[in-house]
Amino acid sequence: MIDYATYCQIRALDREQKLRVGQIAQQLQLDKKTVRYWLKHDYHQQQRPSAPASLIPTRRKSKAGWKPTT
Repeated sequence: MIDYATYCQIRALDREQKLRVGQIAQQLQLDKKTVRYWLKHDYHQQQRPSAPASLIPTRRKSKAGWKPTT
């Protein structure tokens, strides 16, 4: 996964300077397949999975008030 700044550089070199995939790859020190992929796709940040419900602490009401369950 590349960062957004690199994605923007790939797009700029392709659109503004009209460089070929191999030239962009060489200039940014990336593989040609990586450059080709990002020219065909929009940028999307890698999504982090949310915590499973079993890891989220729940609370149980007791006579003394709210206490986290163990």
